[in-house]
Parts: sequence; structure tokens; C-alpha cells
Amino acid sequence: MIQTFFSAYLVLRDVDKTLACLTKGVQWVGTGKSELVCGLDQVGQALREELAQTPDPYRIEYGRIEETAVSDTCAAVLLTASVWPPTAAAGGETAGSEGQTATGTGGAIWIRVSAVCVREEGGGWRIASIHASTPDDRQDEGEYFPAAPLSYSDLSRNVGAKSLDILGKSIPGGMMGGYLEPGFPLYYVNNYMLDYLGFTYDEFVDATGGLVTNCMHPEDRERADAQVKKQFAAGLPYEIRYRMLKKDGSYIWVNDVGKKALSEDGREICISVIRDISAEVEARERLEKQAARYDHLFQSVLTGIVQYSLTGCGVAFKNANQEAIRIFGYTPDEFWTKQDWDLPSLIAEEDRARVLAEIGRLRRPGDINPFEYRMIRKDGSLCWIIGRAEVILDLDGELVIQSVFMDINERKMVEQRSERLAEQVEASNEILHLALEHTTTCEFYYDPTGGVCTVPERTCKIYDCRSVYRDMPGSFAREQVEDQFHPAFYEMYERIHRGEHTATCEFKGKNGNFWCRQTLSVIRRGEGGAPRQVVGIVENITRQKEMELALLEARSRDGLTGLYNKETGVRMVRDYLAGRAAGENGVMLLLDMDDFESINQKEGNVFADAVLQEVADLLLAEAGQEHIPIRLGGDEFMLFVKKCDRRRAGTIGPRIAGLVQGILANAGQDMQISVSIGMCSTEVVGDYNALYRCCESTLKYVKEHGKGRAACYLDTSNEVGTFLNQIYTEEHPVNAIGPESSRAGDGLVPFALDLLGKSRNLDDAVNLLLARIGKTCGFDRVSIIEANRAYLTYRFSYQWARRRTDLQMGQDFYVSDEDFELCSAMYDEDGLADHNLRDGISDIASCLHAGIWDYGEYAGSMSFEVDQEGFEWTMEHRKLLKELVKIIPSFIMKSKADAVSRAKTDFLSRMSHEIRTPMNAISGMTTIAKSVVKDPVKTLDCLEKIESSNVYLLNLVNDILDMSRIESGKLELCYGTLDLTQLLASLESLFHAQALEKGLTMCLKDGRSRNRLLRADSLRLNQVLVNMIGNAVKFTDHGGITVRVEELEANPRAVLRFSVADTGIGIEPSSLPNIFNPFEQAEASTASRRGGTGLGLSISYRLVQMMGGVLEVTSQVGRGSEFFFTVAFDYAADAAADAVETKGPVVARDFHGRRILLAEDNELNREIAQTLLEMNGFKVECAVDGQKALDRFCSGEPGWFDAILMDIRMPVMDGLEAARRIRTSGRADARTVPIIALSANAFDEDSRKSLESGMNSHISKPIEVDKLMRVLEQCIGGAK
Repeated sequence: MIQTFFSAYLVLRDVDKTLACLTKGVQWVGTGKSELVCGLDQVGQALREELAQTPDPYRIEYGRIEETAVSDTCAAVLLTASVWPPTAAAGGETAGSEGQTATGTGGAIWIRVSAVCVREEGGGWRIASIHASTPDDRQDEGEYFPAAPLSYSDLSRNVGAKSLDILGKSIPGGMMGGYLEPGFPLYYVNNYMLDYLGFTYDEFVDATGGLVTNCMHPEDRERADAQVKKQFAAGLPYEIRYRMLKKDGSYIWVNDVGKKALSEDGREICISVIRDISAEVEARERLEKQAARYDHLFQSVLTGIVQYSLTGCGVAFKNANQEAIRIFGYTPDEFWTKQDWDLPSLIAEEDRARVLAEIGRLRRPGDINPFEYRMIRKDGSLCWIIGRAEVILDLDGELVIQSVFMDINERKMVEQRSERLAEQVEASNEILHLALEHTTTCEFYYDPTGGVCTVPERTCKIYDCRSVYRDMPGSFAREQVEDQFHPAFYEMYERIHRGEHTATCEFKGKNGNFWCRQTLSVIRRGEGGAPRQVVGIVENITRQKEMELALLEARSRDGLTGLYNKETGVRMVRDYLAGRAAGENGVMLLLDMDDFESINQKEGNVFADAVLQEVADLLLAEAGQEHIPIRLGGDEFMLFVKKCDRRRAGTIGPRIAGLVQGILANAGQDMQISVSIGMCSTEVVGDYNALYRCCESTLKYVKEHGKGRAACYLDTSNEVGTFLNQIYTEEHPVNAIGPESSRAGDGLVPFALDLLGKSRNLDDAVNLLLARIGKTCGFDRVSIIEANRAYLTYRFSYQWARRRTDLQMGQDFYVSDEDFELCSAMYDEDGLADHNLRDGISDIASCLHAGIWDYGEYAGSMSFEVDQEGFEWTMEHRKLLKELVKIIPSFIMKSKADAVSRAKTDFLSRMSHEIRTPMNAISGMTTIAKSVVKDPVKTLDCLEKIESSNVYLLNLVNDILDMSRIESGKLELCYGTLDLTQLLASLESLFHAQALEKGLTMCLKDGRSRNRLLRADSLRLNQVLVNMIGNAVKFTDHGGITVRVEELEANPRAVLRFSVADTGIGIEPSSLPNIFNPFEQAEASTASRRGGTGLGLSISYRLVQMMGGVLEVTSQVGRGSEFFFTVAFDYAADAAADAVETKGPVVARDFHGRRILLAEDNELNREIAQTLLEMNGFKVECAVDGQKALDRFCSGEPGWFDAILMDIRMPVMDGLEAARRIRTSGRADARTVPIIALSANAFDEDSRKSLESGMNSHISKPIEVDKLMRVLEQCIGGAK
């Protein structure tokens, strides 16, 4: 600043730039006595006068420049310089004429300048005082002052009186000097210093004892002395601060800047400038206290605060409080020691990309980003934090990111577990507000002095109340609180007024729809502790209250049945008996399940529990809302009927007993469910214990004299002739309630899995389950319908109905093939449909059903039904049905599959017997025949029995094959012309002898008006009738069999009803649904006693169905059975009728001279066929495989062979391929030679393959000679 000033003044000679370097009150002292100006106006005037006379510039070279900082806003400058004036200098003295000497020469002038500079508010420096001087003529080189002795006043003047005066006026303080000796003896003190301290010179000397040290505060002396000595020892000036004594005894803080010097007598002295800095110290202390408070607040807040800058992916922390360091997981030393901070490594991987992107958008001051993410702590654990990051300029002017955040890890964990906490807020002052925003908890404010309640808008909306209530608490209570809670509500406010800090009250809203909990808390009190401001919190505790009531209700109820438990129920009965009106009666019914332990053991406890639930449902329905149903023990119940007399009880008890017996309407003979009931009216006795004792004795009587009944104490006592409680003196044992396996509240799906998985009798378990579903969901009917594609039938296999009249159990419904296809295609993508399966099957208005599928085939449905038009099926109904239809049918199908598996196992066992029996006969008769060869009669008898066994065995195999073809869908009807009269005659001749042999009569009645030829598969119709008549003969021991044909319609088609009735053993009703199933017979012992495979009726049923009818049966055990079916036949055309074969004389066949090529790989079969053919006159050539047969045929002359018998399965080349090769060989007879297939395969498909390969016919093994000869005759004759 000083150099700038001299440049403007001496070099540039610019008045404005010179004035710009000076303060408004500047003091400028020149070298002459009159060279003194004050203020910018005087300085400006003097400068303009000087420059007007001497405008030319000076040249200046600076020598030594020293600067001493007196304070932050004040500095003293000393400099020396050489100044060269212009060559033609003008006269005239001004305040700046110190550049000239008395000699007036043009040489350099050496000057010394002292100045005081001050910092102004804008931060710039200006000169407040400046003094320029030249050396005295008496002063030699090297001397600070002239050598002549000087007085005190001279000394002051030579030290720079004027400069000191200006300095003294410029600063709050003065100057002082002391000898560098112990105690710092006083060398000098100026008047400014004395005036500032309030002393005169003599007073100061007296007060300090002439020692500078004594003007210091005793606590500061040692420190100040040490600092001064240390600086002087280093050859440096010092600057110290200490407290200085004032005349009034107080101390001020001063800043002492001093240098070492020598006195006039050569002693070391210290000259210092002393400035009062009390205000600065106080300000600094105030700032330090503020800083300490800020730091304490900064470090103690419950939020983490960090300031950091980013360096790529690195982080440089500039500041962090203790909470932030704790959240990071470090100690303060570890945190500040760590240098290699990596930003991505502090953020959980799931949040990293998002958070880094958000941080990347923080670029300019004021940019803000709220955040919530998981921080990775030092130990690797994750900690949820929420907060806000903002770009700011710190005190150093550097751009940093300031992040304020909270540890919300525990809150997040709680949120994840319960999802019931409110979201955390971004700033601590909004936590309560945001938390309340997401709850039904609201706030309000109460002024106790005015009795005014202020309600925020949100609270008003939630609780539908006004925003201001005066005259509290009365106005609010009258409007919002139910009357019965008024006392408690008023008491809460009175407690606050009595001085309590917090008070709470729970009450029910005026409309009764909700419960509230209000809590009042005093947050400010006035004089004397009276409440001045109260904040209230109101919570909606309706759910909590409902749960409490539900829990109380649950504790009073039995967990399995939902009835009152013993403790609660007995208490209710006692209360009723104690409080009933005079003349009012009630009846106690004591119920005990009969033989329930055996049901539990046979069927399992899940099934037993389900039965108990059904009984409980009956009691609940009987009790309604008024009466008291109780579960006393394991299978014991009580029902107390209020306002009831003995006569009415005589109706209630038997009705309950009958309903219990009907729980399992379809139970087997070994499954009987019943309950015994003992009753007594208060007409007999009014005390609970006595009443119970009478019921107990009556129950025991019923148990001993006919279970499953209900009896009244007084009636039975009169009947017996004495009071029952005198006969039965022992108490009836009541079983304890053990842990139930199934609970009503567990849900229907788990209950279904538990019940079906653990019950031994699946049918009863399913029926119980359907009842539970219907009652729980309020349906009118629940059914499982079985669909049979093969029979085109629907059957209700399991069903529960609220009304008995709606039950259709066991009924069959017949549909067309089109209807069946329509039903199987009606379901949506969820497998559900909400309309009836088919008109005529169900009459209930609304039906929801789900398809049952067995390996992709439609097998039926499960349905819910409600007798209400337009009933809306809920998503819960649909979900329940979807889940149950996966569970229940799977158990049913598994049960049926197990039953079929067992039936097939039994069938195989029977087949083993059935097959081995004729084989044993064949083997035995063969052995006998070989031993009696010489006895033709005996040998012929053996051969006939072998043939009979062979026929039986072949029929058995054919039955099995037929069933297999039916099961696989490969059996087809072959329609031809049928003479029914001839068929019936052959049946009569076939079975007449068998009937006579058993002593039975056999009657055949043909009720047709005339015999007309029909279009039918005579073989299969004959097979059905043979089976029906054969069974009738087999299962009839006395009486007779009647075969009847009835003509129901004659035109345009013949509709005939065939029936076979017998007087045999009959069939049990429970077995009727199964007799048409494959491999099954009515009883397991049937096969051993009567024989048979169990396939005949099943084959007949399927064959009749293929003909368009249904085979049905009616039967009574011990009285006989009737099997019948109805089929419609077309009449045969005339041409076809003419072609019907009629029996005539048999023409003898002559095959002598005919050649046959026999292709057979089995040597024994080849020998048998060759012998049979040669016995009938054929010449036979043999081939052992298809290739050799082809070669032999092709090598012979055309027409050499009259026919070829070709086995199908042969090595090298099979018969089918050989036939194709022969037909395509190109020989003249290749297309005409008859080729007949021989095969053990008896299926129609095998015959079709033979014909497709070019063969003329197909003969199944074992070979029937007559059939073979007939085919050969037809083929050879046709070929010729």
C-alpha cells in the first residue's frame, strides 16, 4: 500500500490515485514544522497546489521496508528510500515537500517514512497516518540519535513524537518500554497509554512499583516473561497477549508487540506497542463458546453428518460427527486414520448403481438429493440409512457434499417383519408428522387455560369431528363419546388439571362403530406448575378391542367344536338357574356318544374329530342364539334349553338322537354312529348339581337299556318305579379333552388333507368332508360327480345336501356323446364353470363346479350349489374349489386304483386257478391216454375230456382278450344279418341240458309279433345272452330261469327288450354298483364257490353299450335277479335276407391232390398243421421262415400251389413281408394264389394287418380244424 501511494504521488503525480490510498481522517506529517495536514480535503488541496507548481515526476528507489501487524485490522510500516526530484525543481513547501533538502541541489534525497495502515470493511487497506523525515545534521552515520545529552522531552521528540502521537490516537492503547532486567523496570510509557489505563505517570509508577511486570495479571506474568525471552533469544520481535491492570483495579486484555533495543546509556530495553483487545477477546471467547456449543450439538445429534468431496470413486472426508462415525462402524481414531475410502464399497450391491447415479447428479451448490439405501459398515454388515445430501460451499470456499442421515436399520428390520410401521422421514423435525400420516393415530391440542381443543385437519377427516371444541371436555364428550364412557373421559382431563403429566382414557365412539384411546401429555407449564399447553394423541383401537373380545370369546369356546367349553358353559347354566324368573323352567340334556372309542380306533382321531364337529353343528343349530350348547369332555356334550318344559324336551331329545344317527347316511354295516341322551327339567329340581345328577343317572339307564335313545328322568323313573339317581349312584365318567388333530379354524384345505390322509374309511371321510364344506361355506349342496365316457353316464358318487330331498346319491344319468363332449369343454382356464352340468341332472339354481381329470381324460366334477338365482361366487369360493378339486379326487382315484389293483390281483389269482384246472385235466388225460392206447374206448374218453378242457381254456383266453380289446377301444362290432329265432333256439338247446342237470326249469318267451331278419352282430349278441343265461344257471340252485324277448316297437325299427330272470341267490345292494366293473364279483368267495373270471358281466355291459343299450339289473338277496337291456335294430334288406345261410345237408369236402405251401417256424406247430392237412387229402410242402417260403413259391411253376398257409411271426422274414413279396413278385399266379395267415394274435387289428399285406384270410391259433377247412374250401373254390 505504501509503495502504491508513493508511485501515485511522486511518480505518476496523480491526485485522485494518491487520495485513493488514504483514509478520510488521514494525518500527513512532513519534514517541516508546519508540514501537517488532516483529512482528505486538506490533503487534496495541498496536493493540487504542489502539482500545479511541480508537475514533473520524481524517481524513487526503496531501501528497507519493515511491517509490524498491530492487529488484524492495523499495521505499522517503516521504510527508507532515495528520491530524485526533477532537474528543474519548483519552490514552495507542501505536506509532500519532504523530498527536498535545505541545499536545494538536484541530487538524491534520503528519507525515512513511518505510516500506520488500517483494513476497512471492504477488506482493502488504506493509510491512516504517514510521516516522512530526513536525518538531523548533528547525527553521525551509525547513530540512532545525536550524541548530545537529551531531556525526557527531547527523547520523546527524537523517538518520533509526532508518529507516536498519531499512533496513539489511532489505536486503543499506547506505547511502553522496559529494561530487560528482572521485573522489567519501567523505561518509558507514553501519555496515551497512561490515559487509557486511567493513571498519571506517578500513579502508574506507584501502582506498579516501577516494574512493567506488575501491570500484568499475576496469572499471565510467568507466561509473558517466558515468551518474550524466547523470542529475543532467537533475535525476533515478540507478540504476546495478557491482562493489564487499570487504575480502577480491573484488567483489560491487551496485545503487546515489541522489539529489543538499547537505551541511551547502553542498557537493553524492550519498546512495545500495546493495544486493548478486550473486545476482540470477548468476541473470540463468545465465538469459541458458540463454536463449542455448535460442536457439541454437531457431535451429539442423533443424525449422522458428514462433509466430503469426491475424487473419482474415492471419498475425502472433511468433517464427520460421532453419530456418523458410529454408523460407519469405526472408532474416531480409525475413521480419521483411514485414507483409502472407496465410495462404491460403502454401498450395498443392490443399491449401488442407483445411489452412485444420484450422487453423480450433485454438481452445483444447492443441488439436493434425498436418499435411502443400505450402507456397508466396517465389519461388512449392512445398515439402512435415510437422509439428504446437498452441495454447499464450506468455510474455505470449497465445494463439498454435506450429507445428513439417520440410522434406520432397526426400523427397516421391523418393517420387513411386520409391515406395520410408518415410513421414516427425511428430517428429524418431521418424523412424528410423517409417522402419523400413515397410521390412524392422530394429534390434537388442548389449552387448559381456556378449555379449548384444536383439532388438525387430518384428525378431523379420520374421526369426523370439528376443528375446534370449546368448553372442554364436555362439548367433545356430548358429541363424540358414548354416555357410559363420560365419567372416564372427564376423569382424564381432571387428572391433567390436578398436575399429572400424562393421562389416558379408552372409550367407544358415539355411533358405536369404533374404539378410541386418547392420551394427554403436558408439554409446557406456567407459574406454579399449572398446565399451559397439552398435546393429545388419539388412536383407533377398534381392531385391538375386537381382538380382545375375540380372544375372550375363543377362551370360552371349545377349540374343536365351537361349543362353549365346560367352565364357561357350566357357569352360564348356573347363572341362568340363579336368575331365572319365577315359574320359568329349563331342560338339561346330557349327551354321550355310543361306542365312540371303537370309531376312534378304527377310523383314526381325525375322522372321529370330524364326527364330533358334525354333532356339535347339530347342537348349535338346535340351540340357536338363546340356548347353551356345551362340550363337557371327549365325546360328552350338554345342551341346556331355556324356557322349556318336560313335554317339549320329549320332542327335542329324540330329534337330536335321530339327527346324529343320520350323520353318516351311507355308513357301512360296521359303522354305526349314535348318541344316548339323558334329560331332566327344572320342574323336578332347580339346583345345578342335583339337575346334573338326575341327567347323569338317566343317561346311564339309556346306555344300559338301549343306546341311541333319549329319555327324561321323571318319565323313566315312573316307568322303573323308583328314582334313577337312587339306582345309579356312581358318577358318569367324563373323558378329558385331549389334543385334537383337526381344528375348525385350521381351514378346509388342511382339514381335507388331514381327514382324507388319516381316515381308514375313505367313503365316510369324504361324506364328512363334504358336510363340513357345505356347512362352513353356507352351500345348499356339495357333490362329487363321476363321469364315465365309456358308458356315457354321470353318477353322484359322493354328496351332502342341506335338505334331504336334494340328495341324488347313487343315481345314474345317461347322456349322449355330444352332451359328454360339451360338458368336458365347458371349463375356463382355471378349470371352473359356474353353470349346471346338464339340464335334468341338477335343479338347484346356482352351481360352481370344477372338472376332474384323469390323465387328461374328463372324469367328472366337484360342485358347490346354492339355491339362489344369480348367486355371486366369490374369489374365495373359486380358490377353495380349485384347491379341493386337486385333493379330494386324487384320494378317491387312488382308492379306486388300489381297489382295481386288488381286484386284478384277485383276478390273476383266480385265473391261475382257472387256467391250471383245465391244463391239469389236459396233462392228466394225456398221461392216461398214453397208458391205455390199446383200449380204444378209454382212449377216446380221454381225448374227449382233453378236447373239452381245451375248449374251456380257449373260451377263458377269449374272454380275457375281449376285455383287453374293450379296455383299449379296439373291439368293433361286425354287423350282419341276424335270424333272432334261430339264435334263441340255439341258446335254448345249449342251456336246456345244463338246467335239467341242476333240476331247474328253463323257459324262453319270444314276444315278437313276427320273425324278421335284423341287422346286428350276431356273435356279440349271442355272447351277451350266453353270459347272462350262464350266470343265471350258475347262481341258481332252485327254481328256474326265464329268458324273455319283448317287442317295444316294431316300426320303423325293432326295439327289443332282452331279460334273463332267475330265482337264485340274489345280489347284495352294496355290491350292485360294482358287478359291472372288470375283475370284480359280488363277493370275494364267489370264484371259489361258483367259478368264473369276473369278466363276463363287464364284457356284456360294454357290448350292450356298443349296441346302443344299457345292461341293468334288479335283485333281492335270496329271491333272485333279473338282468335286462333294450336295443334298437334295423331290419335287414331283402337281398341280404336271401343271402343268409340256412342249414342244409353238409357237402363232403375233397382236397385230394391239392398242394399247400406251409410256412411255420415252430417245429411242433408245423408238424400238427402238416398232419391235419394231409389227413384231409392235401399235399404239403414246408418252409421254416418267410424267405424260404418266398423262394419256394417263386421257384415253382405258376399254379403249382393251390394255397399258402403263412405264419405271421417268423425269423429272417415275417409272414406279412413274405406275403407282400409274393404279391409283387410278378408271377402269373402272384395275385391269385390264396394266402391264409396263421397267428397266435387274435385281435381285429392283427387280422386287418394280414389282409392289408395281401392275405385272403386270418386263422387264429390254436387251429380249429373245421374252421380251417371251411376257409380253405372258400379260398380254393374262389380262386378256381
